[in-house]
This record gives sequence, structure tokens and C-alpha cells, in this order.
Amino acid sequence: MTWHQIEISAEQATSDAHGKIQDQFEKIFIASPDRNEMALFSGGWTTFDIFRMYFSPACSSNPAMKSLMESYGSKLCDEPTRETEIELGLLVGDQIRWGDFIWSPDI
Repeated sequence: MTWHQIEISAEQATSDAHGKIQDQFEKIFIASPDRNEMALFSGGWTTFDIFRMYFSPACSSNPAMKSLMESYGSKLCDEPTRETEIELGLLVGDQIRWGDFIWSPDI
């Protein structure tokens, strides 16, 4: 299954684009009976001032979530890993299901 990512520029972040995406994701997530495999992750900021958000593969099979991803121009991507992201954190999702996936260099 394929992951999706949205990249947010520093300029977009000043208008809280990432917060809006997270809020919309959470509303869909809460209303979805099949949410166990759905999750939204933050990859943190890149050295190029890009903030990355990742959607787990199960999001693609939920019509509302798919629409959300498309509305923000999501792109297919590789699974984010502890090696590829400066800081990988769970924004919305089942902490128990995704707990081993989360990593932060500050921990």
C-alpha cells in the first residue's frame, strides 16, 4: 500500500495550513468506523523550510480522506522512516497501533 505526503511551505505555515489539515483529518478520522489503520504523521521541517505531513496507506480507501488529500495536492511517497525524517511524530491516529512507528531525536 502507498503512503501520501503533503508539503507545506513556510509561507503556507504562517496561515496555519498544517493546523487546518490536521483539524480536517481529525474530523474525518473520528467519523470513520474503519479508522484503525488511518493515521496522520508529521515529518517536521526540512532544511529547505518545507513541513511534511504523511497519510498512512489506509487513508486512500476512505472517500472523505482521499478527497482531503487531493484538495491539498498530496503526492505518492515512500513510507516515512526514522532514517528519512528529522522528526517523525503521530498527529492523529491510534497511539497503540502506531506507537512503535513514532520517533523523535529529542527522546
